[in-house]
Amino acid sequence: PVFIGLFGGIVVGDLALYGLGRLLGKNRRVGAWLDQDRISVRAQQLRQRLWPAITLSRALPASRLPTFTAAGMLRVSFCAFALVVTLTALL
Repeated sequence: PVFIGLFGGIVVGDLALYGLGRLLGKNRRVGAWLDQDRISVRAQQLRQRLWPAITLSRALPASRLPTFTAAGMLRVSFCAFALVVTLTALL
């Protein structure tokens, strides 16, 4: 029961950060400061390297918040993100 609770808390927290990024990405004030050309390039890079980015963010202190929020803002596929987050949480 403890493992299931901890695992569930980790996954739900990570998905909440992704959701926060989605909300921030819809905010026009935030979008106004961002260069849309750079955003599209970074979004493609994150989609191509989703597994290593999430795995490394688990190992590097203070990198989960910006990585997972950016994934939401850049509209990385929710299903792909949730799958990778779930598998890395199991590790």
